[in-house]
Amino acid sequence: MNIAAPALSICIAASLLANASLGSIASAYPLALQRPATSPLTIIYTFTGGNGGAFPLATPVEDRSGRIIGTTQVGGVYALTPFNGGWSESALSPLVTNPVVLDKAGDIFGTTLDGGAYGYGSVVELAPSASGYTETILHSFAQDGIDGDNPASPLLLAKDGAIFGTTLSGGTYEAGTLFELTPGRDGYTESILYDFPSRRRRGRPRSLRDWSRMPPGRCTAPPIRARAETLARCAAPCSS
Repeated sequence: MNIAAPALSICIAASLLANASLGSIASAYPLALQRPATSPLTIIYTFTGGNGGAFPLATPVEDRSGRIIGTTQVGGVYALTPFNGGWSESALSPLVTNPVVLDKAGDIFGTTLDGGAYGYGSVVELAPSASGYTETILHSFAQDGIDGDNPASPLLLAKDGAIFGTTLSGGTYEAGTLFELTPGRDGYTESILYDFPSRRRRGRPRSLRDWSRMPPGRCTAPPIRARAETLARCAAPCSS
């Protein structure tokens, strides 16, 4: 089926792209476009499973060339490039299956829920190269009572090159962390900005985006530096 490639807004974060998984149809895992949010979903691409990827659960992003870049739970990072009125898929990396973000240079940043040097997840950068993309593990999470474990939410990239994110577990209370990776000559240095107190305390945000979605009067960032508070508020979906 030849589906024309729709025009995509640069403001991808505001739920303009939505994913759907039709588990009742064998090998059919469609990526749908919703623009505006009140309009019906339009299927623009269907993942075939196997090497073609399956289960696109994370919201994708759009790069400057108009490609859609995202992840599937089976297959990893993909890129959809407009081609002959439709879309052509390329597999970029099987390593990252969590949501990804892009910097101005087109590098792709994401996390792995497990894996890395210690098996508890990692932060990964995919940089364009002559042969495709080069993978670099920027940080491996360790289950040492201080570091967080199992990152899953999207990262935030600061203008100075710092990377912010959260983990689902680990930290002082084994309830997750808010972390910062600061670039330096020898790579990235991790700082734990906040330890989530306990899984038993309900209603607490579990990612940077969650902090910005708190109701009016409750939209307060965790008790950390003002810089991270600003980034947390900037994680809200962009507006038109």
